[in-house]
Amino acid sequence: MNRNFILKKDIDHSMHLRQLSWQPENDEVTLKWEWPIDRSIRMALVFQCEEDNPDIETLINEGRSHEVVMRDLASHFTTAIPENRCKLFICPAYFDDDKNIAVCASSFTTDWLYKKTEVSVKVLYVPIHFSQYQKATIIITPSTAQPEAITYAIQEHGHNIATYPLDSAIIASSGHIYIKKTQSVKFILHPDYAHLIDMQTS
Repeated sequence: MNRNFILKKDIDHSMHLRQLSWQPENDEVTLKWEWPIDRSIRMALVFQCEEDNPDIETLINEGRSHEVVMRDLASHFTTAIPENRCKLFICPAYFDDDKNIAVCASSFTTDWLYKKTEVSVKVLYVPIHFSQYQKATIIITPSTAQPEAITYAIQEHGHNIATYPLDSAIIASSGHIYIKKTQSVKFILHPDYAHLIDMQTS
């Protein structure tokens, strides 16, 4: 184990961090908490991990990089979400009588955090003269969005009458489809991709 750290496995409940929560926003995540009742806890160590179940002893033994949040300065921590998914792992710590950092084996781990891709979708309508139809041009940016992530529905009188994926066929056709003038296009983000994609419609 790193000589600067001592792992404390048997600790009192009053040394635990409390009311932990996290909030992703844009490409960052903010972790918030209340400090332990025991005021000897002077800091919190925050690790960014890619393991399913990170372990504090392993993180310390491997000398993983981490951030230190001091009790007197803050009760939150904000960091950028990496391109690949991660978890934040936080545990309380204090200085022992020998000036070592005593790390409490009382930790908290967030769920998986993902960096979202912003996808813009819009449709342009051009009526066809002397016809009941119009040309609708679907524009998706970037065009590399996963086809199963976003679908478009043809609507008439507020009801979906057909649903299609925004796939390579649409891109190959330059996004042109023909629908009745009484119809419109609505975009739908699949809930399985809500944590990965921020869909903007215009």
